[in-house]
Amino acid sequence: MDLISVIIPVYNVQDYLERCLDSVIEQSYINLEIILVDDGSTDNSGKICDEYVKKDNRVTVIHKSNGGLSDARNAGIQASTGDFLSFIDSDDFVHEKFIQKMYSLMINCQADIVICGYEKGEKDNFSVKKKSKERVVVFNSAEMLQQWHGKYKHVETMAWNKLYRRKLFIDTNIMYPIGYYNEDVQTTHLLVEAAEKIVITNEKLYYYFQRFNSIVNTVSRKSIEDNLYSQNVRLAYFKKGNQISAYKRLKIKLQKYYMLTYCSIPNCGMKDIEQQLLDKYMQSYVEIMQYNEVRLFERVLFFLFKRFYSITKFIYKNIRRICHS
Repeated sequence: MDLISVIIPVYNVQDYLERCLDSVIEQSYINLEIILVDDGSTDNSGKICDEYVKKDNRVTVIHKSNGGLSDARNAGIQASTGDFLSFIDSDDFVHEKFIQKMYSLMINCQADIVICGYEKGEKDNFSVKKKSKERVVVFNSAEMLQQWHGKYKHVETMAWNKLYRRKLFIDTNIMYPIGYYNEDVQTTHLLVEAAEKIVITNEKLYYYFQRFNSIVNTVSRKSIEDNLYSQNVRLAYFKKGNQISAYKRLKIKLQKYYMLTYCSIPNCGMKDIEQQLLDKYMQSYVEIMQYNEVRLFERVLFFLFKRFYSITKFIYKNIRRICHS
């Protein structure tokens, strides 16, 4: 049995950490190296990590000063010794056969990356849906990149819900960029490019816990700016690599982000009345950001723009100018 490194970044998740760690140590695949990276937690998360080191000799812990999720993942990669590795967020948890089934697909298909489906939930309320028939698809690197933001967009970007050959990181020196939110947006396509074969199963083996105050659900100016930057890094990558279909799909996705960005630019050459409207909506946007309800405002924004055709026309004109083919 090959050694598999499971890397779990930990930061102030004392209420959820034991659930996550229990789901890992109870895996049906037992040859694991479980690396906990305590990223400067200020609650009891670090102590919980130390307790699990005593419980299971497969568990090791790295205590470090806070450097962010990317820095914690990179520390785990550098400390890992397994032939394969997987990332699990410390407020999530996994099916007892998460590793076993992913590893079997990895070996049987001679793949470099295996991706599984996931279930989203809040608190402990994970929906129980009718189990669909398991489907497995296999792509080479070029085919997977062309699919980006296409049929399989729900499994593309995240670092978690995947099993990787460790050499993808080590041989190519791919690491997660430090100092950014959405760090995996800048990275996952590079790992796919380095892979020869990617396998996707629709079986839901990963449980994605949507914590209210998590990085993903906390809206700030930095999170929006980082998302725009990361998406544009990927857009430039697809364009340079001549991944035309992926480039076009991502460009369409980015339009709504550009729309919000243009709303924050003062004196952008529009008529006074239009500028006043934008200023008014931007103020509402800032207020709503404080309550982490940006998605609601996006829907309101699009509705309002339907009523002000000239504003919509101006914004899309500039979107086309910036995202020109």
